Amino acid sequence: MLLRFPFPQRWPPPPATSLVRRATAVFYHLRSLVLEERIASSSQAVVRDTWRIAAPDRAAYRIVGGSEAIIIGFRRWDRDPGRRWRASEASPLQEPWVPWGTPPAHALLLGSGRVGGRPVWFASFLDPGSPAWFTLAIDKKTLRTLELWLVASAHFMHHRYSRFNQPLRIVPPRGARAQAWGSG
Repeated sequence: MLLRFPFPQRWPPPPATSLVRRATAVFYHLRSLVLEERIASSSQAVVRDTWRIAAPDRAAYRIVGGSEAIIIGFRRWDRDPGRRWRASEASPLQEPWVPWGTPPAHALLLGSGRVGGRPVWFASFLDPGSPAWFTLAIDKKTLRTLELWLVASAHFMHHRYSRFNQPLRIVPPRGARAQAWGSG
């Protein structure tokens, strides 16, 4: 597993706390997005999944080679590969959520670059509660977070965000509606 830490383009790096706070507010106000995620605890233990997220309380995910789920309000449906959907109750989600929680007290600007052809700022900060290091690629024009890297003890995560505010169809699985909602 290759792990890279970008070195700031300026030393000492300038503060980026207000930039990250503004990017956090933009993220919380999204109506929908798609998240491609890679989580690893080692070079061999890797999980890849894709999430479709729609405010205020809908999400669906599929793990590559594994299970999938749909969550809508107080209902959830899960399915393992080759199996039927199983309905259950769920705590409602508050979508979209930001993996870094509340904006950090201190963030630093690592520099500028490009992600998907778009100019971005790279900002980094420590969440001492985890503890975890976050690095965000923030679109210079929209302040949307396009990528996220998290490094914590035996936890390496990378997110790619896309399809901001586009219509996403997140509905109960076919045939599950009557069972889940108690209607005939």
